[in-house]
Amino acid sequence: MTGSENITCDVVCFNQDKIHSIQSSLPQRDELESLAAIHKVLGHPVRLAILEVLKFEQCCVCDLANILTEPVSTISQHLKSLKNLGLLKSSKRGKLVFYEVNISSMEWTFLHNQNLSKLNQ
Repeated sequence: MTGSENITCDVVCFNQDKIHSIQSSLPQRDELESLAAIHKVLGHPVRLAILEVLKFEQCCVCDLANILTEPVSTISQHLKSLKNLGLLKSSKRGKLVFYEVNISSMEWTFLHNQNLSKLNQ
């Protein structure tokens, strides 16, 4: 097949059984929108690094800033994005706020491996 060949059908036809079968297995629109929002947030390397760190141990913003060698203000903004999506949860201890991953390690591993496999393709 060369690049100049037409890759569309010459006729318009519908396989109703196929269409209904596929449509019934698709996630609902709101689920897809939530998933798209998560992928958008996970599209930043600093946010992925934050999740990588937090899968090991809870950290405050200062710890994360030092571990990742980023300004505290940058880390704070990324933490806000991750927390707004429910990927992180926080707990206050005295004057410090500690963050941790709010998804199971299995879910995080799945997301992480899925992203890595796409990079290797």
